[in-house]
Amino acid sequence: MQRILILKADLVGGEMLRTAAERLFPKAAVILVNRLARAHVMLEALPFDLFVTGLDLPDGDALDFIFSAVRGLRRAARVLVVSQHHEPRVLALLRAWGVEGVFDPASEGPRKLDHALRTLAAGHPYWSAGLRERLDATLRGDRSCGRELSPAERVVLSAIGDGCDNQTAAERLGRSVRTIETQRNQIHRRLGLHHKGELVQYAVRNGFVRFTRGGVVRPGFEQERVAYATKRQRRKPGTTGEGSDSVAAA
Repeated sequence: MQRILILKADLVGGEMLRTAAERLFPKAAVILVNRLARAHVMLEALPFDLFVTGLDLPDGDALDFIFSAVRGLRRAARVLVVSQHHEPRVLALLRAWGVEGVFDPASEGPRKLDHALRTLAAGHPYWSAGLRERLDATLRGDRSCGRELSPAERVVLSAIGDGCDNQTAAERLGRSVRTIETQRNQIHRRLGLHHKGELVQYAVRNGFVRFTRGGVVRPGFEQERVAYATKRQRRKPGTTGEGSDSVAAA
C-alpha cells in the first residue's frame, strides 16, 4: 500500500491536496498534518512513498526539514514542494538537494497538480515549467542566488539578512564581531550594495531570509551553516580560509 504524507499549515490548501491524493490513489494511505513537529514524528515512524509539503510553516524551517527528509531521515522516497515561494536561492537549494518535485500553484491549475502527483508516483521528476525556466535563467546570470559569494559569506548573509547588527550576528554564528564586520563589508562590495537596507532587500529577494507573522525565517540556513562548518573542520591544520573563525553551532 502506498503511503502519502502531506504537510501544509494552510488547512484549506491541505484538504485540497488530500482530496486530490485520495482521488488519484484510492488505495493509498493519505495522512495530512499541519505542524512540522508532527510530520517529523510520522517520518521517523514510517517510510512514505510521497511527501508533499509547503514552505510556510508556523513551527520551523520547511527547507531544513525537506533536506532532512531527503538526505537525513531518508524516509520519503519522493518529495513534492507546493509553494508560491520562488526565490532563486530556495529553488537552487531544492535542485541541489535532489528534490524531484516543485509545483507552482499560481501558474498551474488542479489538472497540472494531478499530473505532478501522478508523475512523481510513477518515479519521474516534475518541476513546473516556469520554475525550471526561471531557475535556469537565474543560474546563467552574473549575480544570482548569492553564487558570487563564498560559502562563508552566504552563511553570514543569512545571519545578517534581517538587518541585525554585527554583535547579534556574531552571537548567532559563534564568530567574532570583527569577522562578521569583515565579511559584511565583503558582501557589500561583492554585491555592489551601499547600505543595510539594500542588503536586507537582496536577502529577502533571493531567499536568504523571509519575514513572517511568526518572526524571521532563514530558509535552509541550518544546513548551509553545518555544511560550511564541516568543510572547515576537514581542512588541514594551519590552512587559512574565509575569515578567522569557524562557524560554530548556534
